[in-house]
Amino acid sequence: TDLSEHSTMSEKQFTEAKPVVVSYQQLVDGIDLSVQIEQAFGFSGLGLLLVSGIPDYLARRQALLPLSHRFANLPEEIKDKYVHAESYYSSGWSHGKEMMSKGVPDFTKGSYYNNPLADRPFESEELIKQFPSFCYPNIWPEQELPELSVAFKDLGQLIVSVGTLLARQVDKYVARDHEGFNLIEDVVGKSRVTKGRLLYYFPQTDEDIAKSTSSWCGWHNDHCSLTGLTSAMYFDESGNQIKNPDPDSGLFIKTRTGELMKVAIPHDHLAFQIGETAMIHSGGKILATPHGVTAPKVAKVSRGTFAVFMEPHWDYPMNHPEGTNKGNVLKGSVNLPQGVPELGSRWDESMDFGKFTKATFSAYYDY
Repeated sequence: TDLSEHSTMSEKQFTEAKPVVVSYQQLVDGIDLSVQIEQAFGFSGLGLLLVSGIPDYLARRQALLPLSHRFANLPEEIKDKYVHAESYYSSGWSHGKEMMSKGVPDFTKGSYYNNPLADRPFESEELIKQFPSFCYPNIWPEQELPELSVAFKDLGQLIVSVGTLLARQVDKYVARDHEGFNLIEDVVGKSRVTKGRLLYYFPQTDEDIAKSTSSWCGWHNDHCSLTGLTSAMYFDESGNQIKNPDPDSGLFIKTRTGELMKVAIPHDHLAFQIGETAMIHSGGKILATPHGVTAPKVAKVSRGTFAVFMEPHWDYPMNHPEGTNKGNVLKGSVNLPQGVPELGSRWDESMDFGKFTKATFSAYYDY
């Protein structure tokens, strides 16, 4: 799942993307943004949209992202206290636990996972035992990094609130073809299994750069309904914030026409990406787009970002709207880069979200 087919970014094999931008105020006012939704999430779109002008966003981003560097650089024996195998590493710290399809552990990035909406979203011990990746209570390093829980939840809840407003617009757009459609807002606004992921991309070595193994995150589609993503923050060895030292690195998207697009998210904007679950629930009206991250060709530089995956509960049906068929959903899965498994190989209409999640993880990873 690496980006090796486009590894020599210095040859400018990519185009600078111009993402659709809407303002937070437009979302609050509820004006019809169907044109922008189609441009961003339709067949010819990037599968990504930016929101500007979100109150308090910059302060919350600044409070959280530097903590990715601080936690990742704690001693291993401390970090190991917050590794939780029983939840399949979906709560707490995960580093080198995901086995890529080639059977090689992924040590390029570490992730701190938790639910930003509630520390204990479910009281039922039976549910927690049966569905630990969805239901397990949050795990925080209260002794070593007490500020993490507050900063994680503050930013995560803000992202979900903006995501709910955006989902309302997505539903309006889909409802033009499917009357009464309100599935996406229903999922994003009411789910209790939302998952936040504080990501830390470890520095590359000179050896990594020489080998051109410059992929920090291989090609993939998100399988949730909607992902909220902050702009990245880059750090030197001491954790000081620096600019990205390599303008040819960062977030890339592969379009359905096969184009490679580089996406720059302004530091004060929040990005939202469509996941495969919304693609299914909309009958292919909105589409997920493969994306990945390349590392700068500069040693000793790390990267932090925060993603929030808004998704349904494990028993939510994975069917498409009446009057659509599987072909409508799968029409967007064209020109997939190497390493992105076909949606049709992982999903059918009889599944619930839990089964779809399991099939997707099995296709990408070998736990």
